[in-house]
Amino acid sequence: MNDLTIVLLLKGRDAFTIRWFEYAKKFKLSCKVIIADGDVDNGLENELRNKKFHHVINYDYIRYPYDESYKIFYAKIHAALTKVETQYVLLASNDDFYFFDALESSVHFLNENPEFVTSRGEIWDLNVISSPSGFKISNDKDHVYGDLGSVKRLYFHPTVLGDSAKDRVVDYSLKSHSVFHDVIRTKNLKEACGALVKSKINDFRFFESFISFFVASHGKIHRGGELYMLHQCHPEMAALTVIGDTPLEWIDSAGWNEDLDRFFNSIAGQISKIDKITFQEAKCEFIECYLVNVVLKTMMRGQLPQGSTEISIKTQIVSVIKSVLRRNRFILYTAKKIYSMFFVRKQDYSPFVKELEDVKKFLKSESNI
Repeated sequence: MNDLTIVLLLKGRDAFTIRWFEYAKKFKLSCKVIIADGDVDNGLENELRNKKFHHVINYDYIRYPYDESYKIFYAKIHAALTKVETQYVLLASNDDFYFFDALESSVHFLNENPEFVTSRGEIWDLNVISSPSGFKISNDKDHVYGDLGSVKRLYFHPTVLGDSAKDRVVDYSLKSHSVFHDVIRTKNLKEACGALVKSKINDFRFFESFISFFVASHGKIHRGGELYMLHQCHPEMAALTVIGDTPLEWIDSAGWNEDLDRFFNSIAGQISKIDKITFQEAKCEFIECYLVNVVLKTMMRGQLPQGSTEISIKTQIVSVIKSVLRRNRFILYTAKKIYSMFFVRKQDYSPFVKELEDVKKFLKSESNI
């Protein structure tokens, strides 16, 4: 995959980073990786080198200023993107599993369809059941290695279409799903992140929406049917540690109105420029579709995607059961049966059997590292 660069955004969780590289090594990741580390100096660079990942994975390690604010975090992403020389780029997290054949399929799709600016396949939630004590992570390998737990579809992934920037933005507002993990045309993502930094938006909850709507204004967003990524739920995931308040608390928070207006102005500016309509017309259209199709729906269904919320709770319940009962194999076996009967919904895994089996074996085999 010479046309793709992965930008791996880091701030702590080093055990997940090491696992990410072990996985990339095992399944032969062939594209360039840029590590954008915004944590304090904790020896991660030396640990990666000591494990000799540089012999099998083409990566550059770049330490950026500590991510003590979201503005610094946005600037880190923008700076890392200036290092990307390939036609396509992917922003990655260290706690997720990407399927490299699916990445290659997305690159191929974008090569064949210039009207699309991003592409990816299915994203499913999973949890990893280790043996933590209580609800908190107790050591570096808890939730990093162990048994593959629940796996479920994160959400529906419809393709975003439209022949104008306004049409695509409206369509995206009806099908909101982040493009964070997409394979994206580098020039479009660089422009989007540059505009985000310039906007001076402070609120992190506008981050993914800003990038996604900005990208949608520039082209169509493709969603394929192959398994593209497994998104891991665990107690340190960003959705639980960063975004903690309710939608009403978010709207009532300090600076929300100012950031919302900056958000509207930036996206409306793109619509106006691309469609050659007045800024006021573009802004009115965007305000209407965003408030009705995104904010109102978010308030009605709650803060987090239901899949992530449910599976995180299930992970914690099973962890507690295992920590209490792991000495009695019969009771533990019974607890697993109860869990599978009352918590696990039936899912059709048949198209993804090989991918899931590969991850399952990896989590078990690497747990002894």
